[in-house]
Amino acid sequence: MFNHKVKIEAKDPRLTEKPARSPKRSGLFFLLSGKILWSCFFLLVAGVMVNLFFSEEGLVRSSGLIEIKESLEADNRRLEDENRQLAARLERIRNDPRYLEDEARKKLGLVRPDEIIFRLAQEPELSDEEVREQLD
Repeated sequence: MFNHKVKIEAKDPRLTEKPARSPKRSGLFFLLSGKILWSCFFLLVAGVMVNLFFSEEGLVRSSGLIEIKESLEADNRRLEDENRQLAARLERIRNDPRYLEDEARKKLGLVRPDEIIFRLAQEPELSDEEVREQLD
């Protein structure tokens, strides 16, 4: 029904003016400076990565050292167990005369003066075929 167009005019010139643009950056220097910056950034990142992985203190060497450390820790645990067993055995040797006597009998073949030793002949070991023959 009502088709009236209303035109509003701004009386303040600041409202109608477009904001001033910054000077357009163009030219060979601007293009080269951006490429140079990105190239330098890329080279810096690549250098840091190479140093991180392949230097004396790099990740490759660190992983190898971690494996060596774990192996040495396992050896330490094994040797600590062995030391505990030897300490217990030494304590027994110092305080238990029966243990010392038993060890001397086993290793040196010592006997008491009132004992009589019987040595039995050892039976030769039979092969599988000889065992089958005796069973048949």
